[in-house]
Amino acid sequence: MNQMLFINNVGGGEILLVLVFVLMFFGAKSIPGLARTLGRGMREIQHASDEIKREIRATTDEMKSDFQLGNEVSKIVQDIESQPRQLLDQIEDTVAYTKRDIEASVEKLDQPADNSKSENTESKA
Repeated sequence: MNQMLFINNVGGGEILLVLVFVLMFFGAKSIPGLARTLGRGMREIQHASDEIKREIRATTDEMKSDFQLGNEVSKIVQDIESQPRQLLDQIEDTVAYTKRDIEASVEKLDQPADNSKSENTESKA
């Protein structure tokens, strides 16, 4: 933030003064070489920052796919866990239905016997 304030306060005369000192210090012949070196350095920095951005994107994409895979695994686990519950419910329903059928059959068998007993007692009377 302070650097931005510094740049905002630099005027045209100050830039000219800096350029004169650079010209005097390095000389007219070495300034193009310095500019090329500075340009190469800036390109390398840009290339390195682009590479870092690509790595970050690749890592986040990988993390997203891992997270989605984790969600899929959770769904599969829930499905696997629900299947025994469903099977148990079906077994309990079948047992209850069979029990009712057996009880109904037993009641039917007991009814004629009750009728014959009542007929025997009526005939004796």
